[in-house]
Amino acid sequence: MDAAWLEVWYEAEEDEPECKEIMQVGACMGNLVDAGGNITTRKDLIQQYNKPYGMRMWVNGTPTEEQREAAPWDG
Repeated sequence: MDAAWLEVWYEAEEDEPECKEIMQVGACMGNLVDAGGNITTRKDLIQQYNKPYGMRMWVNGTPTEEQREAAPWDG
């Protein structure tokens, strides 16, 4: 299993503004699992990859805030 970072862009809900969260995940055969045991399937990752209010992966270390902001989301 390899380690990676998953960035998730959440839509605004009720009184909560939109936000982006980044978390370390384990990757195995395209599926991801975070420290809480939540699983993101390869299918979901592919469908939502780098799309607004979707998710994207970072490998080769933790991305800086500047790297995350500089990388555009497809849309």
